[in-house]
Amino acid sequence: MTQVSANDKAAVLHFGDGEFLVMSPGTHARCAVTGEAVPLSRLRYWSVEAQEAYLGPLQYLQAKGVVTG
Repeated sequence: MTQVSANDKAAVLHFGDGEFLVMSPGTHARCAVTGEAVPLSRLRYWSVEAQEAYLGPLQYLQAKGVVTG
């Protein structure tokens, strides 16, 4: 995964069905489950309802309560 430096700013995003809108520029989003930085170029998983970003499919399923740990 692409490294995010401490000086990089998290983007403010609005998540829609199949796309997200950058409301305030930044280099990454924070995973709602792990807190890890997800570069916008690699962001593929999010919740429209919760307006949260996820690192990957496992974190998405953890947030939904389908998978634990």
